[in-house]
Amino acid sequence: MRKKNLFILLDLVPYLLVSIMGFYISFTYALIKDPPISLKSSLGIFSLFFVIFVFFISALFLFSSSKKRLLRLKGYILEDLGKTTLGEKLKQYQELLNNEPENAEVLSSLARIYEKLGEKEKALEFYERLAKIAGENEFEFNLSKTIILQRLELRDLYFFDDFSWDFQPRMNVLLGKNGYGKSHLLRLLVFLVQKEEAISSDFFKQNGGNPLAKLEISLNSENRIISRGMSVFEKTPGKLPVLAIPALRYVDKAKTNIGVPNVEKADLKFHGADRFLYQESVEGMIQNFLYQLCVTYLDKGKSFDLPVFNLIHKVIGELTDSGFTFDKINPLGTARFRIEVITEGNQAPLPLQQASQGTLSVLAIFGLIYEYLKAIFPDIPEKELLFQPAIVFIDELDAHLHPSWQQKIIRLLRENFPNIQFFVTAHSPLVVAGCKEGEVAVLRKGENGFRVEVSEQDFIGTEAKELYERVFEIEESDEPYLRYLAMAPFKGEMEEKIKELENKRKKKPLSKKEEDELSRLYDDVFYIGKVSDKYRRRMEYSLAPIENRKLKNKIKELEKKEGPKGA
Repeated sequence: MRKKNLFILLDLVPYLLVSIMGFYISFTYALIKDPPISLKSSLGIFSLFFVIFVFFISALFLFSSSKKRLLRLKGYILEDLGKTTLGEKLKQYQELLNNEPENAEVLSSLARIYEKLGEKEKALEFYERLAKIAGENEFEFNLSKTIILQRLELRDLYFFDDFSWDFQPRMNVLLGKNGYGKSHLLRLLVFLVQKEEAISSDFFKQNGGNPLAKLEISLNSENRIISRGMSVFEKTPGKLPVLAIPALRYVDKAKTNIGVPNVEKADLKFHGADRFLYQESVEGMIQNFLYQLCVTYLDKGKSFDLPVFNLIHKVIGELTDSGFTFDKINPLGTARFRIEVITEGNQAPLPLQQASQGTLSVLAIFGLIYEYLKAIFPDIPEKELLFQPAIVFIDELDAHLHPSWQQKIIRLLRENFPNIQFFVTAHSPLVVAGCKEGEVAVLRKGENGFRVEVSEQDFIGTEAKELYERVFEIEESDEPYLRYLAMAPFKGEMEEKIKELENKRKKKPLSKKEEDELSRLYDDVFYIGKVSDKYRRRMEYSLAPIENRKLKNKIKELEKKEGPKGA
């Protein structure tokens, strides 16, 4: 403003000087022509001619630039008038925005007004709000579409070799050693479909060449492309709805009650992938699901004969072979509950949190998928929910599961959610039992990083030993460990055979072949037990850093609430 006033003053100075000199010439000439005293001196005449000369030069200069100066002065006046008009418009649009906070047209007009007023930061704020609303509108539009991921292509990407991976419309299983990037690759996929720009930049570090991640999708049978280059998304239909379940699916066993969950971003429709993307525990989401389960139970007349309870009964019952049932849900005060269940090996009811970690993990997976379907299909009757299409990612599907459960889990997902496209990672090849051609992919080390290789064979009717031979080479450095892990589901059969041979030996000596078989069975059962214990410890160890991070975050939250020490 000060700078503009200075320019106005400078533009007016020539006019002022010419006016003063004109007055001076007239006054001096009058004095010389008819002086009250004698002024007809050489000095007076000289000054008169000098002033006339300066006046002539100034007038010439003023005439040559007067048009430009007048236009500039006019511009200053119009600008002030315009700002007055913009100020009035600003007030009008602010009033409209108060009534309609998400009106895109009003936000756009406000951003342009602030730009004209020179307030760039304020304009940027409104442009960001506008972009957020546009993204939400894109997401709502995509919610109504049937989406299938078709193919991923990576080129010049940090950590990975160049490769392409053709997806199947229902089940996609990714196996690989620890450290080979299974979860890393799964996160990249979720970043692409969620149009997450900030964190996804970690995948596009300078690696030479021109990094590109391209995802081909079907949107209501129309082929579309999602592509992300070094800096930005080059093509995208916007954020797509997906559910992504992290590996850490713990439930706090120290708590036997379920209260109102204090969970940010609890809506699975909008935030179904956040916990996985930002590597956070999903415990809060599980608690939210369990709380909603209790509320549903009370709202429906304290009945367990409801679709969500039937789903959990069915799935865990098939895994355990001996059943799992909800016994009762007791309200504790106004907003707390206690869920009691009967599980395998326990005839007396016990708090749900005291069930095995495998049981809780399965309950979390199937329960969260069910809640997600309810969130994105709110108008569909619950009996039809299981048949709706969706995209679900599950990291470390085999975590916490007994080997015999690992062989059944894919089938149960496929049978109970027949129209969901799944993307899962696993350590144990036992999970691929029953998979079809092209549904199993293995991460291997390539020349410039890790790459995906898809198996064109099916695994229908494949026994554990054959699974080891066909897929376990991904862990070729630890063959004995993997061989015994693959045999774990048959430990019970082996123990029965041992008893049979021992009883036979009590009656008469065994043949050499039978003695060799008994000796081998002793060894196998012994090492299967050791390997199973080691496998559980491995899983606990791999999840320990995440659990430690979770505890540190809790400590930080408590410190914030308590305030600084000594305060």
